[in-house]
Amino acid sequence: MALEIPLTSDGAQSFRATINGSTYDLFVSYNSRTEVWYMDISLNAVILAEGIALLGGVDIVQHYAISLDNMYVVNIDNPKEDASASNLGDNVLLVKLTNTEAESIG
Repeated sequence: MALEIPLTSDGAQSFRATINGSTYDLFVSYNSRTEVWYMDISLNAVILAEGIALLGGVDIVQHYAISLDNMYVVNIDNPKEDASASNLGDNVLLVKLTNTEAESIG
């Protein structure tokens, strides 16, 4: 079953999320110059990935050597649009899919 990672568009945010039994530290921020949200992921105070662009339509962590996979940013109102400065967490969600769910869309 898909897991939604709770996000808001209230600016830079740090929080913990338990995914597949491990608790990750996540930092999400918006770059107004590029108009893109970015995410850093750490585990046990070790940075695993920095500057992951929260763009729709792709597994955002597939190119990183970390044990997460099938993480997607989904705009439920318009799948062709990425998150804006004001709709992250409302219309645009960060979800962790199971392998079966990811295979069914790809």
